[in-house]
Amino acid sequence: MTTPISVPDGVAIGQTHQQRVNYLTRTRRVIVSNLLVQYKKPEQFRQMAIVEAREPELDGFLAFLESPAVAMTPELKKDGKIDVTLNAVIDPGMKVPDRFVQRSRALLDKFEDENWGGDSDVDDEAEDGQEAAEEASASAATPSSSNSAAGPSKAQKKEATAPPRIRYPARNHPIFGEDGIMHGAIIKHSAKTKTYLLDDRYQATDAKRYGHNGLTVGAWFPIQLVAMFNGAHGARVAGISGSSTHGAYSVVVSGAYDDLDRDLGNIIYYSGSGSHKHEDPENPPKATDGTKALKASLDTGNLVRVLRSSSGKSSFTPKVGLRYDGLYKVVGLGTTRNSLGGQVELFKLQRMAGQTSLEDLVRYSPTRREKRDFTRYRDGY
Repeated sequence: MTTPISVPDGVAIGQTHQQRVNYLTRTRRVIVSNLLVQYKKPEQFRQMAIVEAREPELDGFLAFLESPAVAMTPELKKDGKIDVTLNAVIDPGMKVPDRFVQRSRALLDKFEDENWGGDSDVDDEAEDGQEAAEEASASAATPSSSNSAAGPSKAQKKEATAPPRIRYPARNHPIFGEDGIMHGAIIKHSAKTKTYLLDDRYQATDAKRYGHNGLTVGAWFPIQLVAMFNGAHGARVAGISGSSTHGAYSVVVSGAYDDLDRDLGNIIYYSGSGSHKHEDPENPPKATDGTKALKASLDTGNLVRVLRSSSGKSSFTPKVGLRYDGLYKVVGLGTTRNSLGGQVELFKLQRMAGQTSLEDLVRYSPTRREKRDFTRYRDGY
């Protein structure tokens, strides 16, 4: 059952999905149509009464998302347009105070690394916050009065119906170029979204292979798509990549199921897909392709590449992005119960000997330069 929570001003959000969506929708409109419009104005023209009245609502919105009681799901993200609002807050053009930008950016990184709570073998395409930024821009350009009901201009209508556009980065671009951390990724822009795609000018490494697949233990990637390009993992968002017959090629330890999964470093307890929302106390969830792949790994003994995401909760996670931490073997399968009392399956993965120690990986990966460049990749090219 979902836990009701309150934001700092004492407003109760509610228990149900719809109650929380209603809160998110109402708050998004207030933030975008009122507060961001004021931030975007030159300081001397801002209506400080509106800023002071609405800032607590932005603070409450972020506190709601930061609360441990909030279990993020793809449905909550989509229905509440959470990514749209967060991307609007971090948009440099909105001129939002840094204290809110930093919190919003941290939440975006966390949710994206956790696949927005999606099942570990279900792919899901994230949207960008351009929609909210455009909404705020439109509000700022339109006089606010009871008699004003100006519709979108011809230019806005044309932009909204324009086909998606792809512009390739220069090969020497410091972030997206051949020597940059985002090499292998390009950005597709449409009127309301920004999506990262594989750069079709280059041949991606096939991730559907067992073993290291040419990777060095400790290799680091800013986002999962780049890990996919380099052959570390076979899915852009999904947490398990593999064959239901021969076993998993790779898994991402992201902390999405931190109430079940346990990351002890050389030993990992990894729950099957859909485990966090399963309610049947007598039977585990129906096996998905990801769960079947891990079961096949137990039978075949094929080793599994393990990537750790910065969203994980253990002391072995990278500071940002994802890191390849070497080969593990699925050595056991048991059952436990989730927070809803449902019976779920838990796999035991053991790290193979003879690899660079996790303690060393934590110290040097990502490097100082990689961490610096990570802060710049959202700026695009």
